[in-house]
Parts: sequence; structure tokens; C-alpha cells
Amino acid sequence: MKELCIFGSSNDSFLSSMDFGHMFDRVTFMDYPSVDSMQEFKKENRDLLVILGLPEHSERVMSMMINFNVNAAVSVSPDFNPELKYRLSRIESPLMIVNGSDDEERFLKSGRMYHDYIENSTLKVLKKCGHFPYRDRKESFFLTLKRFLEDAL
Repeated sequence: MKELCIFGSSNDSFLSSMDFGHMFDRVTFMDYPSVDSMQEFKKENRDLLVILGLPEHSERVMSMMINFNVNAAVSVSPDFNPELKYRLSRIESPLMIVNGSDDEERFLKSGRMYHDYIENSTLKVLKKCGHFPYRDRKESFFLTLKRFLEDAL
């Protein structure tokens, strides 16, 4: 089974309207992924798992990539956790980090730091948008995401 797991709210109208039907068999939303829910991923049999993590979930995305079989991931406006930096080199799956050019400097710096620590990562900074590029520049974000997934998978 090919699954996209979105760490974010299913109430977000943009995210729930994105059409990934041609790429994934199932799209799952996890509002606040817990350690227990992440353990469930280990038990289920998947051919492909991709994670899309919204801003408040960047640490969970990195933890999933370090500890579980994740084929690719996207982290939006991540906040760098220095406690993870020594384990980030274990991430081998493709990761795309997406920031908005008008976001706070702390998040732009975090994106660059994750990119520096993770060898197989791509950093995209979308112009004229802030902390939520998937809302501020919907079409540009979706095209960037689609291209990354097509290349990564």
C-alpha cells in the first residue's frame, strides 16, 4: 500500500483538498502524532510511506525518518531541535524542507540547519510567503511538492 501521512489538521481546507489520488492509495491525517501512533506505523505493512509535516510537527517528522521506514518526507517551516542533530545523519530517505521567504529568521535558519545536517535533503524557499507556504502560495507549494514526490519516488 502506498500511503501519504499528513501530520496536521484534516480541518485545513487546502490540505484536505489536495488531490494525491493518482500517487497514493491512502491519505491519512494525524493532528498530533504521538509515540503510540508512530509505533502503529511499524506494525502495518506498507510498500511506501511519505510524510508531510506541517510547521508544528517538524520534530516528529525527523524522529519518524530516524526511527521508522519512511520513503520520503516533507517538512514545512521546521523548527530546529539541536538534540536531534547527531542522529540526523542516519536519515537516508529524501527530505524536502519548505520555507517561506517572509517567515521569521529562526525558521529560515532552522531549514538551512536541517538541510546542512541531512545529506539527502532539498531546501526550497518559496518567495512572497510566510510561515504557512501551503496556504500563502497554494499552487506553487503543490507543484513543488508534486515534483519532489515524483522525483523521490
